[in-house]
Amino acid sequence: MQDWISDWKRWSRAERCFAVALVILSLVIPLGFLVGGRMIGT
Repeated sequence: MQDWISDWKRWSRAERCFAVALVILSLVIPLGFLVGGRMIGT
């Protein structure tokens, strides 16, 4: 975890935005499949 913090401080603004976008996508996509699957199933 300490490595992540030291890396974060070295990253540029664009790299930080990209990393945050990746994390959000990795959380939203599985949730979207769950919600979509339930709607399609009913």
